[in-house]
Order: sequence, then structure tokens, then C-alpha cells
Amino acid sequence: MHFNYKSGEPLSDELMEKIKATRFPSTHLSLRQLEFSLFDFKLHQKLYQGDEVNRLINEIREETALLDVPEYVRFEHGFAHIFEQAVECCRILQL
Repeated sequence: MHFNYKSGEPLSDELMEKIKATRFPSTHLSLRQLEFSLFDFKLHQKLYQGDEVNRLINEIREETALLDVPEYVRFEHGFAHIFEQAVECCRILQL
């Protein structure tokens, strides 16, 4: 379920359909980046182990995702910082 960020009221199915129909691609991508950011921040706040990592990302998705993510998706197992590749490139090039 999705909620209005100010009032906390649930968003109607009608409103969710309008959102999806009008600006879904850009909205979805923006919220996906928010999901990544929140996951990264929270992941570094304490030591998460085992199923706690999956529960963390699922809690974040409950707040940010426009679409339900299938249970078999384990994005969190391959999550890497966006700068890792750039740092590795600089190291290889000795910059």
C-alpha cells in the first residue's frame, strides 16, 4: 500500500493508476534510485545479517516501490556502490 507523505492517508487505486499512466517511467526510476539510497544508508547504520538484509530492502520497497517486486528477486545480494567501478578504473589507469 502507498501513502501520502504528508497526511499518511492511503493512495487510492484510481490515483495510483493515474500516476502509472502519466509519468510512470520517470517516477519509477526516481523511486528506484531512492530505494537504492535508503538501502545504502540503512545498510551502514548497523550490522545486518542473513535474512535481516532481505527484510530491510523489503521494508524500504513497501515505502518506495510502485510495483510489487517478486519474492525471488535478491537485488541486495549483488548491490554495489556506484563508485566502485570508477575507483577500479582509476586504479587500473593509475590516475
